[in-house]
Amino acid sequence: MLRGEMLMLHNQLMFERHKRELHAQRNRRLLRKIVKATALEESAAAVVSSKVHMCPAVLYMSLLSQFSNVFRDNTTTYTSIVC
Repeated sequence: MLRGEMLMLHNQLMFERHKRELHAQRNRRLLRKIVKATALEESAAAVVSSKVHMCPAVLYMSLLSQFSNVFRDNTTTYTSIVC
């Protein structure tokens, strides 16, 4: 009887330890996600603030090159579908 109770207590402790370790792993994973998201938000804010300080001509040229890249990509996709 005593041996059975000891085994049950041991199994319960092992289960609780496993559950605690799983929660710790999940918390570390979520914290890592939060840190990465915060870093991305900060870098995006830095890019936006650097774009604000650009002179309008440079900003216009930057946007124009981005649109031409998108247009070129869409055109190549269209020609590959048509041909």
